[in-house]
Amino acid sequence: MMLYRLVVVCFLFATLAPKAEDVTQLTPADCSLNVGWSIWPPYQYFSESGKPIGLQIELLKQIATEANCTFNFVQQSFSQNVSDIRDGKLDMMPDITVTDKRRLFAYFSEPYRHEIQILYVKSEFFERCKDQSLETILSRDFRLGLSKSNFYGEKLESIKNDLTFKDNLVFLDKNSQGIAAIVSGKIDGYFEDPAVIAYLTESEKLTVKIKSCYVENYAGKLSLMFSKKSTDKQLVKRINRAIKEVKESKLYKRHWEW
Repeated sequence: MMLYRLVVVCFLFATLAPKAEDVTQLTPADCSLNVGWSIWPPYQYFSESGKPIGLQIELLKQIATEANCTFNFVQQSFSQNVSDIRDGKLDMMPDITVTDKRRLFAYFSEPYRHEIQILYVKSEFFERCKDQSLETILSRDFRLGLSKSNFYGEKLESIKNDLTFKDNLVFLDKNSQGIAAIVSGKIDGYFEDPAVIAYLTESEKLTVKIKSCYVENYAGKLSLMFSKKSTDKQLVKRINRAIKEVKESKLYKRHWEW
């Protein structure tokens, strides 16, 4: 009889006790992450009151809520965020393409959204885009701006490493400098997200006419990147569960399924 009661008690305890992977049993204090981000409207920027807002900021907040975590947003340049992830000064950052080089110092979530990068050029360079390869365009005194920390796909990586084009590539410190560099005449073209161009055009912050140049585009999957020095794989699993739930929501499907 005593053995029977002991078995029943153990069964009830195992049934009622919170499971280790049940995030609903964890408080936000159990998961507080410093998240690096950079200015990139309409995805992420500051409101007039100084709070981070934008399409991606809201997506990150949705993931944080689903994971029962607190995200503390730290605004810095993209390259500084990558450096701080490497050094363990930041826990997480968005907008990352997984590469072998980054795997050396970081963990990665499952892809949480797709990105599209299109080459935009000044209108006077648009004729060069017709039926031409990117290599051909570059060989005609075309200056292409590239962000130092961005990954643009294998094709662009090979061009970056080709000394033939070393004088045609202008490396910028920040993503936000790309369009400004076209406007100022420092470069002739830059890869950018169509949503960013639409935002700049609608808000009248784009003061020069540019056109999309379809010689070379990049589409890829973006992940969240976690510092190996300040996080662990269990945390990444927790965030992955949250991403899976968020991607099933109506809000996500309305804004992010393309």
